[in-house]
Amino acid sequence: MNKNKFQSGSAHLIIIVILSLALIGSLGFLYYQNFVQKDDISKTDDVKTTPTPTQTTPIVDPTTVVNDFLTSFLNYMAMPTTDSHNETSFASQSPVLTDTYKDSIVNPSGMVYSSPIILAQALPLGFSVGTATTTSTSSSVPVVLSYNTPFSVVYNLVLVGNEWKIDGVTKI
Repeated sequence: MNKNKFQSGSAHLIIIVILSLALIGSLGFLYYQNFVQKDDISKTDDVKTTPTPTQTTPIVDPTTVVNDFLTSFLNYMAMPTTDSHNETSFASQSPVLTDTYKDSIVNPSGMVYSSPIILAQALPLGFSVGTATTTSTSSSVPVVLSYNTPFSVVYNLVLVGNEWKIDGVTKI
């Protein structure tokens, strides 16, 4: 009977030793993979790394810029008005307008419309954005504003850094 107890204890000891060795081996492998090998790779990468060119392609296309701008403008203007709730305050806060265009909205000169943003007296029922005509630094996006009689305008955009910005609007 003593012999069976000894054999049973030895089997447990062997299993514990094997599991301990497997655990130590796994931890050693993970350490090597995450620290030692990574250092070796980064040293060789430093030698071979070439600088990546800066991104010059705009993230958002001009048609989307105009569509999103008009959507937010019409939603803003549909809210109840207060003294500080007007097109001038909307334009001054918009990140998609150039400073020159913002200034022309705040300080209009020449032909003055009720809305210098849509060149109309009343807000349209909706709008339809056409296909942009784009060069490397500018873009023109036609828009049809929905009234009883459709009204067409063109939003002129310029590339500022990596973003298209609205620089003006003209009546067609």
